[in-house]
Amino acid sequence: MPLARQQHPESTALPTCQRLVPLARRVRASAQTVLVLRLCIVFGAFGLFTPPNATVTIALLLGALSTSGAIFLILEMNTPLEGLVTVSLSPMREALAVLGQ
Repeated sequence: MPLARQQHPESTALPTCQRLVPLARRVRASAQTVLVLRLCIVFGAFGLFTPPNATVTIALLLGALSTSGAIFLILEMNTPLEGLVTVSLSPMREALAVLGQ
Protein backbone atom coordinates (compact mmCIF):
# COMPACT_ATOMS: atom_id res chain seq x y z
CA MET A 1 0.00 0.00 0.00
CA PRO A 2 1.67 3.24 -1.10
CA LEU A 3 1.96 6.10 1.36
CA ALA A 4 -0.21 9.10 0.72
CA ARG A 5 1.59 12.12 -0.65
CA GLN A 6 2.22 14.65 2.05
CA GLN A 7 1.84 18.30 1.19
CA HIS A 8 4.53 20.75 2.14
CA PRO A 9 3.64 22.95 5.13
CA GLU A 10 4.18 26.06 3.00
CA SER A 11 1.50 25.05 0.54
CA THR A 12 -1.10 24.53 3.26
CA ALA A 13 -0.10 27.48 5.46
CA LEU A 14 -0.77 30.17 2.85
CA PRO A 15 -4.47 29.39 2.29
CA THR A 16 -4.95 29.05 6.04
CA CYS A 17 -3.37 32.44 6.69
CA GLN A 18 -5.43 34.01 3.92
CA ARG A 19 -8.58 32.76 5.62
CA LEU A 20 -7.46 33.93 9.08
CA VAL A 21 -6.57 37.53 8.14
CA PRO A 22 -10.19 38.70 7.63
CA LEU A 23 -11.18 36.91 10.82
CA ALA A 24 -8.43 38.70 12.76
CA ARG A 25 -9.58 42.05 11.37
CA ARG A 26 -13.15 41.38 12.47
CA VAL A 27 -11.98 40.33 15.95
CA ARG A 28 -9.87 43.48 16.28
CA ALA A 29 -12.80 45.67 15.23
CA SER A 30 -15.12 43.94 17.69
CA ALA A 31 -12.55 44.27 20.48
CA GLN A 32 -12.35 48.02 19.81
CA THR A 33 -16.13 48.26 19.91
CA VAL A 34 -16.25 46.37 23.22
CA LEU A 35 -13.59 48.70 24.67
CA VAL A 36 -15.50 51.82 23.66
CA LEU A 37 -18.80 50.45 24.98
CA ARG A 38 -17.16 49.49 28.26
CA LEU A 39 -15.73 52.98 28.68
CA CYS A 40 -19.15 54.50 27.91
CA ILE A 41 -20.69 52.33 30.62
CA VAL A 42 -17.99 53.26 33.14
CA PHE A 43 -18.35 57.00 32.55
CA GLY A 44 -22.13 56.68 32.52
CA ALA A 45 -22.03 54.86 35.87
CA PHE A 46 -19.81 57.56 37.35
CA GLY A 47 -22.30 60.19 36.28
CA LEU A 48 -25.27 58.15 37.45
CA PHE A 49 -24.09 57.71 41.04
CA THR A 50 -22.89 61.26 41.72
CA PRO A 51 -24.94 64.32 42.53
CA PRO A 52 -25.22 66.58 39.48
CA ASN A 53 -23.09 69.71 39.81
CA ALA A 54 -20.63 71.60 37.64
CA THR A 55 -17.49 70.01 39.12
CA VAL A 56 -18.69 66.46 38.47
CA THR A 57 -19.86 67.29 34.96
CA ILE A 58 -16.56 68.93 34.00
CA ALA A 59 -14.54 66.09 35.52
CA LEU A 60 -16.57 63.47 33.63
CA LEU A 61 -16.29 65.38 30.36
CA LEU A 62 -12.52 65.81 30.75
CA GLY A 63 -12.09 62.14 31.62
CA ALA A 64 -14.18 61.02 28.66
CA LEU A 65 -12.35 63.41 26.34
CA SER A 66 -8.89 62.26 27.44
CA THR A 67 -9.84 58.58 27.18
CA SER A 68 -11.35 59.00 23.72
CA GLY A 69 -8.30 61.00 22.63
CA ALA A 70 -5.99 58.23 23.83
CA ILE A 71 -7.99 55.58 21.99
CA PHE A 72 -7.99 57.74 18.86
CA LEU A 73 -4.20 58.14 18.97
CA ILE A 74 -3.66 54.42 19.53
CA LEU A 75 -5.85 53.56 16.55
CA GLU A 76 -4.26 56.26 14.37
CA MET A 77 -0.72 55.08 15.13
CA ASN A 78 -1.76 51.56 14.16
CA THR A 79 -1.67 52.76 10.52
CA PRO A 80 1.24 55.25 10.45
CA LEU A 81 1.13 55.94 6.70
CA GLU A 82 -2.62 56.68 6.52
CA GLY A 83 -5.17 58.69 8.46
CA LEU A 84 -5.01 62.06 10.18
CA VAL A 85 -1.69 61.45 11.92
CA THR A 86 0.93 60.34 9.38
CA VAL A 87 4.63 59.61 9.51
CA SER A 88 6.98 60.95 6.85
CA LEU A 89 8.94 58.43 4.80
CA SER A 90 11.79 60.83 3.96
CA PRO A 91 13.97 59.96 7.04
CA MET A 92 13.69 56.26 6.18
CA ARG A 93 14.63 56.92 2.56
CA GLU A 94 17.63 59.00 3.66
CA ALA A 95 18.77 56.22 6.02
CA LEU A 96 18.44 53.63 3.26
CA ALA A 97 20.44 55.86 0.90
CA VAL A 98 23.24 56.14 3.48
CA LEU A 99 23.22 52.39 4.10
CA GLY A 100 23.29 51.70 0.36
CA GLN A 101 26.53 53.62 -0.13
